Amino acid sequence: MTRIGPVGLVRRTALTVVVVGSLALATIDPFTLLNTAASAGIGAYLIDRRPRNPIGLLLLAISVLGLGTTGRPDHDVAALNSGTASSNDFLWLWFGAWAGSMGFVCYAALAFVFPTGVLSKGRWGTVGRIAIALAAALAFVPAIAPAIELAVSEEVGTIWVPNVLSPLGADASFRPPPIGDRISEEVTNVAPAPSIHPRSAAS
Repeated sequence: MTRIGPVGLVRRTALTVVVVGSLALATIDPFTLLNTAASAGIGAYLIDRRPRNPIGLLLLAISVLGLGTTGRPDHDVAALNSGTASSNDFLWLWFGAWAGSMGFVCYAALAFVFPTGVLSKGRWGTVGRIAIALAAALAFVPAIAPAIELAVSEEVGTIWVPNVLSPLGADASFRPPPIGDRISEEVTNVAPAPSIHPRSAAS
């Protein structure tokens, strides 16, 4: 039986906490729970077995970010709109404002590094680094924007609530550009599919 060193023990403990915590938060609906279990489980396993390979970390990040894309039906819309919501309600809204786009960036990064876990040293590597860095920066814009979009219902539509964490100041009248659509267009144009990655094809 292989002994686990202090570093490995700490890593496994941290991974267990992240996976269990993610699963607990994912119980809001079966689809989120299934998606989180698959991504977090595989990601944690790869991180434990191959800690230097970023694929496991990307899968774990995708599972955590996916939690932000699931609507929370119990939030207080009136309090969010007035900027007086509880920390729990506001942080879920704030996290969800950028989690979906950042998750897409992680998927794109996964396509660039699959299957070896490293970016190419040639043209694809340069394109990948620039595209991922730019997309990640754009994905985080809603987190610091003065207002956050909130889908209320089919009848009401969406409203904009003040972002009390914005370093630019909270302002519900602010309208940021459609960051998510822009990221989807830009990254899709340059991200290679894993099956046709130049490095994979060469092997």
